[in-house]
Amino acid sequence: MSEPTITENVGVNGARNTVAAGWLNNCWQVAALEEELGQPFIARRIAGQPIILFRTEDDVAALEDSCPHRRVPLSVGYRADNEIVCGYHGLRFNAAGACTRIPGRNGPIGNLRVRRYPTISRWGMIWIWMGEPSLADPGLMPDLAWLGSDSWRSVTGYIHMTADYRLINDNLLDLSHESFVHEGSIANGAGETIGDYPVTVTSDGRVLWAERIMNDVAGQPAFAAYLPGRIDRSQRAVYMAPGLNLTDSKKSSRETDRYILNRTLHLLTPETERSTHYFFASSRNFNIGDEAADREMIAIAQRVFGEDKAMLETQQRVLDERPDLPMPGFAWSVDKAPVQARRMLDKLLAAERVDPRAIAAPTSIIKS
Repeated sequence: MSEPTITENVGVNGARNTVAAGWLNNCWQVAALEEELGQPFIARRIAGQPIILFRTEDDVAALEDSCPHRRVPLSVGYRADNEIVCGYHGLRFNAAGACTRIPGRNGPIGNLRVRRYPTISRWGMIWIWMGEPSLADPGLMPDLAWLGSDSWRSVTGYIHMTADYRLINDNLLDLSHESFVHEGSIANGAGETIGDYPVTVTSDGRVLWAERIMNDVAGQPAFAAYLPGRIDRSQRAVYMAPGLNLTDSKKSSRETDRYILNRTLHLLTPETERSTHYFFASSRNFNIGDEAADREMIAIAQRVFGEDKAMLETQQRVLDERPDLPMPGFAWSVDKAPVQARRMLDKLLAAERVDPRAIAAPTSIIKS
């Protein structure tokens, strides 16, 4: 295999590591798992904005978490039926965001309200539209139909990361890190480095695919019980701006005709410029209906994402201390997908700033 060319000090688009608020608003992003809304409400910051979410009989409400009177978060108050009561002076707001009562005021309330954000409940998740409400078209939802398919078994979870969501995108698009960060779990065994296998990157301007094939390699330790011995392995990382990532992995036995598929969906919703809500759905096409396998998949996901979390939060701390450093400091073949994805995201951010209606319906993220 030929030695890849190294380009020094390229940064992303040649820029220094200046971290600014860079997120798309006119798109659907995950705000919560449906199972989280068993409580009266949850408070969450999304794309820099404080949000309070709660389930009603008919819908899931997502309101600005700020009372317009004294700007105290509504989430320090309490739930009363389908309304939220401010914990400071008792103003009440319904699920549409309209104020319904001001204690001590006998006259008309007028049009006092807090902002309500559009939401959709789908695939066990609550999706939110942070941008212009009139543009919140359900047809712009990404197609994740396998999450409801009988041919797949999926488990979901959440992790909070103190890292810029773009760093996590980078990590998920350069899967060569598995050989080192995840050496004992999802890396190729026997020290067979993933980065030694070439990656092919394609894009349609909104979705990017990075693919590699690894034939006759040692199996992944985490799946040795399902597929022992040496395997043929294909790996596909998919990215759709701003923070949808998919890791498709097929593993085939070299000795039998058995194969297994793992499909992990990573849904990154920015919290702040340096922190991210990381929702995931780990799917498999084997041992469907096996609750023990569910528990094992959750354990694998928690271990792997915990390893990512430790590395990415360390990286974020370094970048906070040294914002003058270019990112990446130099690049070679494994950086092709992350760098292209950053450039694609930059173009979409620039387009949205010029015209919030500059929305393209997403291409399907699944290739045949």
